[in-house]
Amino acid sequence: MTEGPQLDGAVWRFVTDQEHFEKLKHAKSFAAIVALSRAISALRFVQNPLLMHEGKSSPAATRARLNSLFFSCSIYAESYLLIQRIKAHFYSCPSFQKLEDISIKNPEAKKLLGSSITALRNKLVFHFDVDEIGRQLDQMGSDEPTFLNAMGETNDQVHYSLADLCVLQALHEPTLTKADETNPKDFEEFANELSSLIIGFTDAAEKFIVDQLNLMGWHRENQGS
Repeated sequence: MTEGPQLDGAVWRFVTDQEHFEKLKHAKSFAAIVALSRAISALRFVQNPLLMHEGKSSPAATRARLNSLFFSCSIYAESYLLIQRIKAHFYSCPSFQKLEDISIKNPEAKKLLGSSITALRNKLVFHFDVDEIGRQLDQMGSDEPTFLNAMGETNDQVHYSLADLCVLQALHEPTLTKADETNPKDFEEFANELSSLIIGFTDAAEKFIVDQLNLMGWHRENQGS
């Protein structure tokens, strides 16, 4: 599996027979592989808005850029925990050891996830904590408060910027104390660092998944072009 679209290539899939699947589906190690594939699918999905809105500055593009970052942080944190949970099944597998090296044993990943990402995931991305929003609003300084930005008359171009500013401010804690001190360069650097970690993680995870599928009796089947 490789990064990027493969629209001009042959369509293919990984398959096994029904009898073998009936045996596999009761194995916790196979459930772990499916769970990891779910995490990779989610990470790939939330990265797509960045590509779709690249180079654009509309309210929808800003909304996509920020929320892609927020959800990427949160899903990456969940994926990190998942690797720790499934290690017992695969610790002796070379491709899993490489996955460990790029995730739970990676100093850069540990540093990133040791910041405010866990709180972000629990309070502002996967859940919406009114008290946490209030705490962020209390710390916020702005000469021109803006609740939302929009363009035209369609809902597609409405960005609830004040709410996302609360999340961005929480993400930068404790290095930033006021939302209006947010530096776009800091945001870009953080987003690029996170993107690099996620690409490395997803590539290593997909290599591991394919290795395990082959060992578990799955095989690639071409479906034509």
